[in-house]
Amino acid sequence: MMQPPDHVPELRFYMMRSLTILRADVDLVPALNKKEQALLCYLKVNGRSCSRRELETVLWPDSPKPKVSLRVALNHLRNLYLDEFLDISDEAIAFNQQNHWSDVDAFTFQFEHLLANNEADLSALMHLIDQSGDTFLPGFSVVGSTLFEEWKHRQRLQVRQQWIRVLEWLAQHCWESGDLICVRRYAERLVRCAPWHKHGQAYLARLNGREDAEHPNRAAVDAPPVYKQYQPASSSVWDDIVPVQQETPLTPSESAALLCFHWGRDNVPESDEQVAALCRLVDFNPLALALIGRFLRERPFTSLPILIQQLEAIRLHLPATEAEYGLRIALAACFAGLKPSLRELMQHIHTRQNRPFTAADVAQIVKQPLHLVQDDLDYLVRLALLHNADGRHYVQPAAISANKWPSYE
Repeated sequence: MMQPPDHVPELRFYMMRSLTILRADVDLVPALNKKEQALLCYLKVNGRSCSRRELETVLWPDSPKPKVSLRVALNHLRNLYLDEFLDISDEAIAFNQQNHWSDVDAFTFQFEHLLANNEADLSALMHLIDQSGDTFLPGFSVVGSTLFEEWKHRQRLQVRQQWIRVLEWLAQHCWESGDLICVRRYAERLVRCAPWHKHGQAYLARLNGREDAEHPNRAAVDAPPVYKQYQPASSSVWDDIVPVQQETPLTPSESAALLCFHWGRDNVPESDEQVAALCRLVDFNPLALALIGRFLRERPFTSLPILIQQLEAIRLHLPATEAEYGLRIALAACFAGLKPSLRELMQHIHTRQNRPFTAADVAQIVKQPLHLVQDDLDYLVRLALLHNADGRHYVQPAAISANKWPSYE
């Protein structure tokens, strides 16, 4: 058993990268299981008193004795002297006012400070951004705790949206101050986080234009394409699919740039007929272009003419009003490597007889938990499968509840 500390040390939570809980006197907090880690994170992020019944329901929904499970977890925290950071009563549990810190709280504070004062010192925010990832609790899950997973995904979406706004602001600030190295760093992170983001693409295009002017001996734009070494940004494909928030499609040049960025190819001319054909097939939709690019990057031997023919064939087999959404289903299926096969998936679509899919239908077909389909695939699946969805979903993501799939008759 650990020795009791002479004073209450600092407890630090790192949740915007691989979850790490540190304490000043012993460094890494030892011997915490997933449920205990989830309990501490849930209390820390919520920042409020949570009833024992709530914690039992969220973390031990299938336990025959959830009260006993929570009591055992709290006893273990007491043995590690972590109860010094908690106010524990017979009815509720909360973090107290002792010395504890989290990167999520720090990022939220810096974000709100930036919103209140655009002239604020950015050094602390830039340091935090450089040391953190853009995802809340990446790779962390609690098996059998659906409510915790849903809470985690809601927090993840909120952090992602704040992260995008901060990266956009930092890229603009660095551009105005002439720090082009930081502009590229933040613009590339912005585009990786939000592939559709117009400003991120614009900054990269400007930087590439400057480099072309400074290096006149660079290969011509019609030189053979160069493949880059590709390292996936995330081990989970679902974490890389984020909501579309753009009111209008991209221009042809922006579409080609976005496609090639995710494809990992350089020096592809805008006039390239195959690139232009792919862009037209998906109506210059930014998320669809990102999916095509990533699909091609993961499968470098894919023939573009064959891919174009396959997408055209899918489009021809769908009513004109559903073609765009059918293509997005096809791209999502190709990119994610979902089972069943693409042909079987399209057969499911045809057998619906124009009845919109529900979230449960999608979850059953792609063999993923319901909350993952609702939260992570989000508007990709909604726009793809609900053929009566309209443009307002691009503008107001909050208009659709995360817990209730809309019905269009």
